[in-house]
Amino acid sequence: GLFQMPLKVIVSPIFLKTLDQRQINSGFAEVIKHGLIYDSNYFRSLERPESYDQEKFLHLISDSIKIKNQVVEADPHEHGLRKILNFGHTIGHAIESLFLESNNPILHGEAVALGMICEAYLSKKKLGLQEDQLAEITAFITSIYSEIDLVNLDKSQFIDKMGQDKKNKGKEIQAALLKEIGSAEFEVSISGDDAKESLDYYTSVFQ
Repeated sequence: GLFQMPLKVIVSPIFLKTLDQRQINSGFAEVIKHGLIYDSNYFRSLERPESYDQEKFLHLISDSIKIKNQVVEADPHEHGLRKILNFGHTIGHAIESLFLESNNPILHGEAVALGMICEAYLSKKKLGLQEDQLAEITAFITSIYSEIDLVNLDKSQFIDKMGQDKKNKGKEIQAALLKEIGSAEFEVSISGDDAKESLDYYTSVFQ
């Protein structure tokens, strides 16, 4: 419960060697997010995570931390801008929670990757994200992450989970969405039907 900027943050990418590729990919979802919400050039410079060696990861992590740090320093109490860091998480958290309660849990980053595809679709619907940018985002994320099978997903439970998100205002579901690659807007209202429609889009891209 304490808001306090740290005196120092120490990151040692050597510990990435203790992780398998699935875990690396999971963490990489946050890197993708940082580019999508804040820096289009950064996003478009990204490669598939298995192509990064330790030195490349050091630069990648450093750049990603700088983006997050700029956002957090501008809004340390999450009253406004910092909420853009939730891109992909409104839908992603709900999916993650449901799968954690099943016999087939998924990793956080895998759920966020799904959430970013869904919320990019909603960005087109709500904020006019260009079709070619939606396609660009979808193509890059699906080149890294396999399809999460939603055939048995209880969509009413999914909507209930979204309704429990801390970012909501009352019963109104709110999300951070993209105006364009590299620029996000927060507190965009979405409906349960919007969310279900975005899941249909997600499923369609793998067919």
